Amino acid sequence: MKFIEGTSSINWYFTADDGNDYRTHRGQDWEKLYGDSWETVVNYAEDTELRAAWIEYMKNLNEEV
Repeated sequence: MKFIEGTSSINWYFTADDGNDYRTHRGQDWEKLYGDSWETVVNYAEDTELRAAWIEYMKNLNEEV
């Protein structure tokens, strides 16, 4: 998984390269958009992938600054 777009307010909002939308607060407590509602990511593998993508995204963001 790789994030292709992200924005931030209180939460960070991401669109992943697979087309799914996610949001998080500081890389914790991931939620996935299903239709019009946000639901907590409970799949361990998906949560692990999201945390790794978050670390990579933040690392790349810091390198650009």
